[in-house]
Parts: sequence; structure tokens; C-alpha cells
Amino acid sequence: MASAVLAPGRVAVVTGAGSGIGAALARALAHREMRVVLADIDTSRIDSLAQELDAAGLRAIAVAVDVSDRSSVEKLAHTVRKHWGPTNLLVNNAGIETTGCLWEIPSERWNATIGVNLTGVYHGIQAFVPAMISDKEPAHVVNLASVGGLTTGPFQAPYIITKHGVLVLTECLWQEFAAQNIDIGVSAVLPGPVSTEIFADALSADASGDGATHLQQMRQLLATHGMSPKVVAELVLAGVEAGDLWIHTHPEMSDAAIRARTSSLLSREPYSALEQSEGIADANS
Repeated sequence: MASAVLAPGRVAVVTGAGSGIGAALARALAHREMRVVLADIDTSRIDSLAQELDAAGLRAIAVAVDVSDRSSVEKLAHTVRKHWGPTNLLVNNAGIETTGCLWEIPSERWNATIGVNLTGVYHGIQAFVPAMISDKEPAHVVNLASVGGLTTGPFQAPYIITKHGVLVLTECLWQEFAAQNIDIGVSAVLPGPVSTEIFADALSADASGDGATHLQQMRQLLATHGMSPKVVAELVLAGVEAGDLWIHTHPEMSDAAIRARTSSLLSREPYSALEQSEGIADANS
């Protein structure tokens, strides 16, 4: 079933398709001769990508969407069905970053981060999965979590919380499909450092404190050590073809994060961000 999802002529919907992993996935899917729906709140980015793919003789349409708005995602699903019929691959990729101390993050930014990163995935499932079930076509749902969903750390709480949520949500969805013998694939992608614009577009709760410092450090990390989004896209598609529930871009980093958190929980001893980062650095060296 998984390989059939990625066959030429199938329909893929990618949210957050304007840049980073989303854009790389959209290009990879289009080059597989799939029909790709580029969904993003930034219409200039997806319009440009649609023109690029069209010039290469590939099939893609750009559709504006705000994944935090349920009606906007429902409108997206309606547009896709009207234009191309059943959706075979849904990639809930849209995400934003926020840094700073929890007590300093404005409620508006908290709500926006939760709304895009976590509720946006829920909206995608609500809008597309019922039709996927009734259509009985080859289908797969991919949700973008993060290696941050395996661990904890300071100054990124809104993002980390949402990625824990996306990981658990994805596992629950897999279990619900299994319990009802629904033949739809499910994958959670857990990227480590990837060279994207997420921190370039991020906001910090402070201009010169720990949140701002952390933001600059993360920008430097991605610029220096970030994996190419194109490589990530191929890893994701290989995981979809294999029917993997968990798709890790940096397995050693994921393993280090899992070990650190599991050891902490079992020993009832909290671990510091420094201890965690040292373990991950060792795994990545």
C-alpha cells in the first residue's frame, strides 16, 4: 500500500510547502510525477514554487491556507477534491518557532505556536482522513514532529511541547487505524538539525535575553550542521514506502535523546540541558 501512495498520478497535499522540508518534499513528490498541492499561509512562496514546477513540466497547484483555522483547512480539502479528486498523501508539515522563557512569552505567540504546530495537524486529520477512509484509495498521513519531541530543554517550550504532542497524536492515530483495521499508513517525522528558515522566521520573547541568545545559537547550529532539506525529503519518502511509523533523520541523535530522557524518568532524577546536549553532541560526532 505504501509504495502505491507515491505512484505517478496520485495526489499529495503538503502544508508549509513554501520553504524548508515542505518545499523539498513538494519538489520530490512532483518529480515522482505525483500531483502536488502546495499549501502555505505565505502565498508568494508557494506561487513561486508552483511556477518553478510548472516550468519543469510537473503538476502542482498553490493554495493559501492557515492551518490554525479549521475552516481554512476544510476549504483546502474541498479545493483539492474539486480540482484533483481523492488525496493519497497528506503531509502536515507547517510549523513555527518561538523562543524565550515561558513566563515572558506573550499569549498571542503561545496560541499561534500551538495553533500551527499541533492544532494544525489535528485540523489536517479532521479535514482529510474521513474522505481517505471512505475513498478506500491508497493513503498515508505524515506528521512533522521533531527530535525535540523526544526530549525537553529551556527556551523553546512552546515548540517542544507541540512536537511532543504531534508525536503522541501520530501514535494514537496509528493505533486507532489498527484497532479498526483501516488500511491507511501513518508516519511521524522526527528531524534533527535541518537547514531551513524556521529559526530565521522565528520570534523571541525578548530582544537581548536568554531567548534571543538561544535563537541566535539555533540559527548558527542549522547553518553549520543542518542537514539538507532535499536529503530529509528522500528519507521521508523512503520511510513512507517502508510503512515506518517513526522516521528519524538523525538516528544517533534520536537515540541519545531517548536514552537521556528514559534514564531520567526511570531514575527519578531530572537531567540538565547541558547533560542532554553533551550526550547528543557525542552521538553526532
